[in-house]
Amino acid sequence: MTFLNDFTEYKAEGKCIAVLGKFDGVHKGHASLFEYARNCRGDRRIIAFTFAVREDTKVLTDSNERLELLEKCDVDVVIEQQMYPEFSAMSPYDFLSEVLIKRFNTELIVCGENFGFGRNRSGNVDFIKENADKLGYRVAVLPSLAYEGVNISSTVIRQKLSVGDIEAVNAMLGYRFKVSGTVVEGNRLGRKYNFPTANIYAPDAKLLPPNGVYATVVTINKRSYYGVTNVGVKPSVSDRKKVNIETYILGLDEYIYGENIQVEFCRFFRPERKFDGVDDLFKQIATDTQNIKEYFKENVLEGDGCATSA
Repeated sequence: MTFLNDFTEYKAEGKCIAVLGKFDGVHKGHASLFEYARNCRGDRRIIAFTFAVREDTKVLTDSNERLELLEKCDVDVVIEQQMYPEFSAMSPYDFLSEVLIKRFNTELIVCGENFGFGRNRSGNVDFIKENADKLGYRVAVLPSLAYEGVNISSTVIRQKLSVGDIEAVNAMLGYRFKVSGTVVEGNRLGRKYNFPTANIYAPDAKLLPPNGVYATVVTINKRSYYGVTNVGVKPSVSDRKKVNIETYILGLDEYIYGENIQVEFCRFFRPERKFDGVDDLFKQIATDTQNIKEYFKENVLEGDGCATSA
C-alpha cells in the first residue's frame, strides 16, 4: 500500500476506483465501501481519499491506526490530504474534475450517503451524481449500515464511547476499540501488593472511554493476555491530572518497560473513584480482578489465543 499526504503526489497508473470519506474508526460502514470497491476492482487501483486529522480534533483512530486499518481493507493507495488553504478553498466541481478525473483517472466513485466535500462542505452525493455523465465516471452511494436500529457513524460511535458502552462501540467498529503505547515506569506500588501493572499514555488526539475499570485484551510481542485496565488519574495515590491507561496483565510477570503494547477494550466494569487508603484500593483491585476473570470465563474471546486463561 502506498501512502501520500497530498493529491499532487499521485501519478495515475491506469484507471482507478476512488473511495471517499474521513474514515475515522474505519468502522463497519466504511468497511462496506471498500468491500464494494474490491468487488468492482478488476484491473483498477483502489484509492482511499481521506483528510489529515486536525491537531485540535479528538479521534477514534489516530493517523497510524487509520492507515493500519485501511491497509487491512486491501486498498492500493491512501491519500491523507493535508488541508492547506488552496485545497480547502477548492470548489466541489474542481475537486471532481481536476483531482478525481484528471489527476486520478477515476472511473468509479464510492462513498457513503452522508459524504460531504469541497469548500464549506458545499458538495454532496447529489452533486457527485449530477456530474457523473458530464465528467465520465460512475458513482456508487452506499446506504448506512445499522446497529440496533441506529445508523452506524463515527459520531454515534464517539457518543457510545463517551458513556462507556464498549460493547456497542466494538459492534459498530467491527473490531475492539484499542489504545497503543509504550510502557512507562509508574510508582511500582502495584508490585508491592502483587498487582504489577503496565502504564501507557494515549496520543493527545486519541479519544478515550470514561475513567474507570475495564476488561481488556493486551497484546505484547505478538502474545495476547487478558487484562484488568484502569483509565484515569489514580486519585487514591496521585495528584496528577494526566489520564493514563494502567493494566494488570493476567499471567504476565516480565520486565516490559519500553515495550509497545496494545490494549483492546471489552467491557466497562465500574467508574474510577478515590479510596480512603491504599489498602482499600487494592482490596477493590482484587475484587475487580476476580470479576473480570469471571467475565472472561463466561465470554471466551474466539481467536485471541491469549497466553493465559482467566
